[in-house]
Amino acid sequence: MLGFFKKPLVIIFLIIVVTLAAVIVLVTKTPPPTPELAKAQRGDVIDEVSITGRVQSAEDVNLAFEKTGTVGRINVSIGDKVARGTMLVSLTNSDIAAQLLESEAQLDFEQAKLDELQKGTRPEEIQAAEVDLANAERKAEADLRDIYSSSLLVAQGAASEAKIALLDVTDIQYLYLTGSNQDNIRFVNTKSLAMQTLFGIEGGGWWSSKSISILDGGAYGQVEAAVQDPTYENIDEALSQMAVALQKVKQTLEKVPITGDFSAAQKTILSSAKSSINTEIAAVANTQQNILIQKVTNENAIATAEVA
Repeated sequence: MLGFFKKPLVIIFLIIVVTLAAVIVLVTKTPPPTPELAKAQRGDVIDEVSITGRVQSAEDVNLAFEKTGTVGRINVSIGDKVARGTMLVSLTNSDIAAQLLESEAQLDFEQAKLDELQKGTRPEEIQAAEVDLANAERKAEADLRDIYSSSLLVAQGAASEAKIALLDVTDIQYLYLTGSNQDNIRFVNTKSLAMQTLFGIEGGGWWSSKSISILDGGAYGQVEAAVQDPTYENIDEALSQMAVALQKVKQTLEKVPITGDFSAAQKTILSSAKSSINTEIAAVANTQQNILIQKVTNENAIATAEVA
């Protein structure tokens, strides 16, 4: 092998190959890039970045109208820039336009009335207005008189039913409630209050039916006084006192301690008395309300006639 490299031709060949390889390397080798030089100075550095995604606003603002309605026009689009005072959305104004026309028509009507008033009221109009006022006053008085007349009948009926209820419960008392137990004592005390409001008698818890039947004071007596002198004030007072007395009678009936000794007939009488008193309580309250309503109606009718 060493003998091979000692041959002159081989050595020359190797020198040529090495030389050619060196030339090829030098020719094909890329020269180093020339450095770029720039003068350093102060300034803004801008770095642009290109990205993709969804843009989210920094702040959301909910828009609302003071009044409900139908959107008639949208004046901006998504992404538009707006300034303070820019109209974004508007509602249809057909309803407002109709109201405006109605208001203008009412204004014309009132202006015409004002013109007539400024010209002065004619004598025949004054006379007609006076007649209307007189008629309104007469009707108001007649209606009020009618309602008071019917109210007096209600008061009489309530007084009669209240007295009957106390007589019935007194009969039951002397049949079954003559003992001195707590239930009977509570009943007697409650009956005493009913006797006081209905007849004006104190301590009447043990009064008998015979003694009660001749009583005519208290609320019962006020009703009789209203019958004799049916003024509005007397009838109002009779209704007021009777409303209180009926409640006391109701409480008396509810305090009856029903025992097994009660007969079916006595239980029926007691139940009927309770039902009657409840009916009279409602009737008195209703007629008092009707009087108030009638008075207000009369005042409004007269006021309307006076203005006209």
